[in-house]
Formats: sequence, C-alpha cells, structure tokens
Amino acid sequence: MKDSHQKDKIHFQVERIAFFSDALIAIAVTLLIIEIKAPHIEHGISFSEQVAQLTHLIPEFISFGISFAIIISQWIKHHELFGNIIGYDTKLIRINAAFLFANTIIPFSTSYFAHNTISEISLPYLVYGFTLIFLTFCNYLLFRHAVNPKFKLYSISYSSAQRFWLSADYLLFPIAIIIALLLGYINLKLGLIIYVVMMQLGFFINSKKRKLNC
Repeated sequence: MKDSHQKDKIHFQVERIAFFSDALIAIAVTLLIIEIKAPHIEHGISFSEQVAQLTHLIPEFISFGISFAIIISQWIKHHELFGNIIGYDTKLIRINAAFLFANTIIPFSTSYFAHNTISEISLPYLVYGFTLIFLTFCNYLLFRHAVNPKFKLYSISYSSAQRFWLSADYLLFPIAIIIALLLGYINLKLGLIIYVVMMQLGFFINSKKRKLNC
C-alpha cells in the first residue's frame, strides 16, 4: 500500500513537470506572433501601399514560421519523452528548466533577428542561431539523462542501436543550425541549403528509428 502511494506521488510530480512545461511552451509560441505588429492603415492610403506594408513584414513572418516549427518539433519530442518518464531527480528538473528558459527567450531572439535582417553576418543572426542551438541541445540532454538506465527514470529500455538513432534524431537540429551559422560567414543562402540537406537526413534517421521500433 505504501509503495503504491509512493508511485502515485511520483507520477503526480512528473505530471506537474510536464503540465508546467506545456504551459510555458504554449506561452512562448503565443508570444512569437504577438511580436509581429499589425500595420496601421491610415485614411486615404492606396491598396498598393497596404500591400507594401504587409510585404515589409515578410522577414518577420518567415522568422515566426521557422521558430514556430522548431518549438513545436521540440515540444513533440518533449511530450513523447515525458509520456514514458516514471521518475524524476534534481538533474532532470534542472535540465528541463534550462529547456524552458530557452523556449521563453526564443520570441525575443526571433524578433531581434527579424527586425535586423541584412545580407551580411550580424549579431542578431548569431543570437537567433545560438538560441535555437541552446533550445535543441537542452532537449537532447533531457533525453539522454531520462533514458539512462542508471537513473531508472524511464519505462522503456533501449538497445545501444536504438539509443544511437534516437540521439542522432535529437542532435540533428543543433548540428544543422551550427553548420548553417558557420556557413553564414561565407553565404547565408549556402547555410540555408545545408539546413535543408540536414532536414532530409532527418527523414533517413526517422526511417531507421521505425525499423528499430524506437
């Protein structure tokens, strides 16, 4: 009876961590769109000028789309991970806190980058890139700690091959962003091409995961 009560208590605490994380991530996603200010249409402005106002916001919407996609993809991994977590420790809470911190600063870094897009490498570009690297790498550290059999926090026991492909999947985004940042010093378009190539590699990794029943 005592063991059952202890398990229920631990399960409740894990759910609290997950619910709190979901709430903060939802707020971060909401703040992304709030950062895009709708243009004010003055009396007598022509239709072409109204279109120009929206066209001026294209960099902001592109940045919003990228950040939204990355946050959601990382939330999906976080959601799937916590679906199998059966325990917690101080390190898990700290890594999760770092992951949530990264989510909360994404709206700022996205807005900073979107409002300062230029052809050359710039500080906003670096701030945005490093924020995304921090976010995705924290999620990888969370996965690595949770599935480590030594800590007994996870309900599934993975083989070494499964852990390899799962780790590769988690590390795909930070590696792609690092490569894009480095190539950005040469050509921003080249960095984007490499990013797309890395995304294609992600499909290959996911197919490997399915074959291994990860």
